Amino acid sequence: MIFENKHFLLFPHKGLDGDCLGSSRALQLVIENAGGSSDIMSNEDPNDTKWKDLNIVTRNKLPPIYHACILVDCDSPDRTAFPVPDKAPVLIIDHHEETGSYGDLKIVDSSAASTGIIVEEIRKELQLPASKEYAEAILTTIVSDTGGFRHDNTDKRALFIASTMVSLGASLKQILDRELNNCSIEEIKVFQAFIPKIKFFDNGLAGLVIKYSDIKDISKGKTTHPAEFQKFVATYGDYKVMYILSEQENGDVKGSLRSKDLEKMDAVASVFGGGGHKKAAGFLVPKGNIEEIENKLKKEINKYL
Repeated sequence: MIFENKHFLLFPHKGLDGDCLGSSRALQLVIENAGGSSDIMSNEDPNDTKWKDLNIVTRNKLPPIYHACILVDCDSPDRTAFPVPDKAPVLIIDHHEETGSYGDLKIVDSSAASTGIIVEEIRKELQLPASKEYAEAILTTIVSDTGGFRHDNTDKRALFIASTMVSLGASLKQILDRELNNCSIEEIKVFQAFIPKIKFFDNGLAGLVIKYSDIKDISKGKTTHPAEFQKFVATYGDYKVMYILSEQENGDVKGSLRSKDLEKMDAVASVFGGGGHKKAAGFLVPKGNIEEIENKLKKEINKYL
């Protein structure tokens, strides 16, 4: 078996979320059941996220021995939460559209609602057992990336695997509560400060710019995940596309794009070196000027509106 007696390094993407974390933890359990071992590599602490109950332990220093690297829920070393070493084979497991030729072996399926679905199909192909902890990790990926079964990618494949995970002991209520009803005091303060600053344009575009100088005293410099703002606007506002630009402490600018029906978000993000799905995508501009990025971003989006 490919995992037996080997040690793997798993690399989730920057901006840890439910899919990359759940998929990494589930894959770690698959590797263990196949006779191997692994470390999840990240400079970001999953205990600082709402997915801390997945009990993920990460490393921020390379171990002395490893045999291969696996990028989880991303396909480029530019996007990983820890630098990928260049002296080991690289496997990519992802459900986003491919953006390059990086990697020695790829398991990519853009029709999968989450990367966790691909991990589950690998487990079934290898005929390995599944624990309750595994089921909770996989169900987390599906709930996270389907917006609690509300997005267009909620297909029968996702629902079937979700029901299988529930039959294995995963609590759907607990995972839905975590994804949809979990808001910290810091996040409430961010909502209070920035929801009035959301801009709505006549052509159906909505946008929000979050400067680090405006947020550092509100929530210890941590911005609420962009998807939380976008879910709010999707529920209570009428828009076709929403962008969020958030300035980081080091001067980098993160961009997040969501649309209701327009299937061009990955194309827009690619202009800024990013990628993702047709209706949800993101990018990172190192040391960027947030005003200039916003102006360019609006022009790119308006090409399709």
